[in-house]
This record gives sequence, C-alpha cells and structure tokens, in this order.
Amino acid sequence: MGLAEIRHLSREAAQKASKAKKEPYVPFDEEEIEGKHFSIPNLGDYRPKGWKLLESLFCDKSGFGSPSEPALTIRQLQDKMLAYHRAGKTYGYGMIEEGQFQCYVGVFEQVVKVKKKRAKA
Repeated sequence: MGLAEIRHLSREAAQKASKAKKEPYVPFDEEEIEGKHFSIPNLGDYRPKGWKLLESLFCDKSGFGSPSEPALTIRQLQDKMLAYHRAGKTYGYGMIEEGQFQCYVGVFEQVVKVKKKRAKA
C-alpha cells in the first residue's frame, strides 16, 4: 500500500468514526487485556472530545510478527496496555493509521469526561 492510499483510508476511517461518535477502546481490567478478544476501533485522524493522544505504537496486525521486528507483536502491545492500565488513569486505544500488515495504535488519555445528552421523552 502506498502512502497516499494509507492517508486516504485514514481520512475515510475518521469520517466514519466521527459520524458514529466512536471513542477509544478502554479495557475493563487486566484480564480483558490478557484475553484474546478485544477490538480496537479504527479512528483514523478523528480525535474524540475529552481524549488526548499521548503516544503512537507501531504494531503488527498480521499475527505473524516477531519480537525482534520494529512493529510490536500482539503480546508486546498487551504488555504496553498493561503498563498503562496499572498507571491508574483512564487510557484508551484506537487505530490511527493502518497499512496492509502493520498499523499505528494511538494511546489516548481521557482528559475530560464528556456528558452525554439525555434523549427527550
């Protein structure tokens, strides 16, 4: 995939995430992080209100990566997520750029809890 294609896909993901008002994935507990079934939403360039991007993690998404390669394996990503979880603040994760075999996962800190409007009866 070329850089122009990756950027185009990121803009598309951002539009969809904004329209759906997606937020970063926030793990409930360490057991959830250690599990094999969590889903990180694709936010693209979209930055939800109340969240600040802290770090971008270059990750393998194929499942075939090796710990010696530049892209984090799933296990290495889980270890990073565990470290953030143990820090005690609310951290969330969203895919911010995606290629064919790798992606960037953004680490977001919740800076303001956004009040949701209640539906009128």
